[in-house]
Amino acid sequence: MLQLENISIAYGKCKVVEDLNLDIAEGEMFGLVGPSGAGKTSILRVIAGIIKPNGGAVRVDDINIVVNEKKRKRMIGYLPADFGSYESLKVSEYLQFYASTYGYGGKKTTEVCNQALSFVHLEQRENELVDGLSRGMKQQLSLARSIIHNPRVLVLDEPYSGVDPIALKEIKKILVKLRQLGKTILITSHMLPEISDICTSFGVLDRGKMIIHGKTEEVITSINVINPIVIQILEGEEKALKILKEEVLVRTVSIEDKRIAITFSGDEYEQAKLLTKLTNSGVLIGSYNRIKGDFDALFNAIVHQPDLNGGER
Repeated sequence: MLQLENISIAYGKCKVVEDLNLDIAEGEMFGLVGPSGAGKTSILRVIAGIIKPNGGAVRVDDINIVVNEKKRKRMIGYLPADFGSYESLKVSEYLQFYASTYGYGGKKTTEVCNQALSFVHLEQRENELVDGLSRGMKQQLSLARSIIHNPRVLVLDEPYSGVDPIALKEIKKILVKLRQLGKTILITSHMLPEISDICTSFGVLDRGKMIIHGKTEEVITSINVINPIVIQILEGEEKALKILKEEVLVRTVSIEDKRIAITFSGDEYEQAKLLTKLTNSGVLIGSYNRIKGDFDALFNAIVHQPDLNGGER
C-alpha cells in the first residue's frame, strides 16, 4: 500500500535519512518512533509533498507520488506538527479554506466540512474562533483538515503533542475509528507509550535509519531479552545460582531476598527447559515469571545499544 523505497533526505551536506525502506500494508496503523532529530518529520514531509527527497520513491499502490503531484494530493492526508497561524478564523472558515484547496466549492464545501467536524466531534464549535480552542481541540481540528478530502493514507506528525489526558483519549478513539474505516495511517512520536496501544506495527528510527520494525507484538517478543525473569527460590539457592551462571543463554544474574533476577535470551521453550533443569536439580521454586515489557525501557535499549565500533548508536 504505502511504500518508501531507498528514501534519502539531506539538508545541504547534512544527511538526515539514508536509503530508508518501509512497506506499510493497507489498513495498518504504523507508529514511527525515535528521538528528536531522528528524521521522522522529514520523512512525513516527503510523503506529504512538502519537500522532495534526494533519492528514492514513495509509492501508494505502485504509483510514485513523489513525481505524481495530482495523485499525491488526492491520496494523502497530512497533519503537521505545528498548527499554524489561523487563530483569527472561525472553525468553519478554517475548514472551508482547506476544502477549497482540494477543489471543493458551494454546497459540497459545506457538506464535507460538516462531515469532518462531526467525525472529530467538533460540530458544536463551528462558529467559534480557532484561537479559543484548547490545544486538544486544535489537534482534533487538524485531524478534520487532514481527512476533509477522504484520503486513503494519513500521515500524522506528533498528533498527541501538548494535549491533556482527556484530549489524548479522544484523539486515540478518532484514530482507531479511522483505521477501522480502512485508512492506512503513519503516525510519529518520540514516546512509545503514546502509540503502543493503538498501532498495529511500529518501527524505531535513529539517525535516519530504521533500527527495527514489524508487528508490535513480534518486535516486543524479539527483544524481550531486556525484560528480566524473576525467580523466587524457596530452597536450593546456591544450587540455582550455579546452574544459572553456567547457562549460556543467561546473560546476567542478580539476587535479593531469595529472588533471583536474570536476563535470558532464550524463547519460551528454552525458558521451560531452564525451569525443568532447576526443579530436577532439587531447587524448590515459589514463582517464575518474566517482567512485563516496558516501552520506555524497550525504546532506550534499542536506540542505545552499542554499534559495531564500540559506541552507542
